[in-house]
Parts: sequence; C-alpha cells; structure tokens
Amino acid sequence: MNAAAEIDERNRKDYPLSGLLLGNGLIALWIGLGALSCALFYPLAGLLFFGAVAFLIFYEIGKRGCVTCYYCETCTIGMGKLPDLFFKQKGTANVNKKTLKLFPFVYLILNAPPLALIAV
Repeated sequence: MNAAAEIDERNRKDYPLSGLLLGNGLIALWIGLGALSCALFYPLAGLLFFGAVAFLIFYEIGKRGCVTCYYCETCTIGMGKLPDLFFKQKGTANVNKKTLKLFPFVYLILNAPPLALIAV
C-alpha cells in the first residue's frame, strides 16, 4: 500500500445520520437561543444575529472548512465536522487552517452578546 492510500484510510470518517442531525441541531438551537436573547431587546438585531452567525458557522466553518470531503465515507460537505469541532476535544483534525483561526472569533460571537444581554 502506498503512502497516499495510507493517508486516505487514516482520514476516512463515517458520520452517522443521527450524529449529524443531533450535532447540527444543537448548534442551530444554540444560534436560535442567542438570536432570541438579542431579539428580546431589538427584534431586528435578533434576525441579524441569527443570519450572520448561521452564515459564519454553517457556510464558512462547515462548508469551506472541510478540506477532506473526498476522504469521508459519507460526504456531508463539512456538516459532520461541525459537531466534532464544537463538541469534541479532537475535532480540529483535517480542518482548514483559516477556519481554525476563525473559530475562536465565531465562538466568542456566539456566546458573548447573548450572555451580556441576558445579564443586563
């Protein structure tokens, strides 16, 4: 077996449908709760928060962050890596370097404004 085939087998992942739905559903619920806390003060801010954070997470981090879709047994266009990145310790494997730099910023945006508004 050559080195390229060995790398393919090591990076190959299988994302079960239940894990995909549960993980991405929890992320969507997290975004929704943040948007709800923003909407309690200003409804348009809640909509803008929901749209901006959903775009950042599901497109920028999910779709564009996936660099190994062709390795996965069930290609999920990055949606399988999102729950790994958010909820698992070793979720940073095979994720775009630019995405890893963006992740702390998105995590801060996802948590800080809603917590500040709830505290007020």
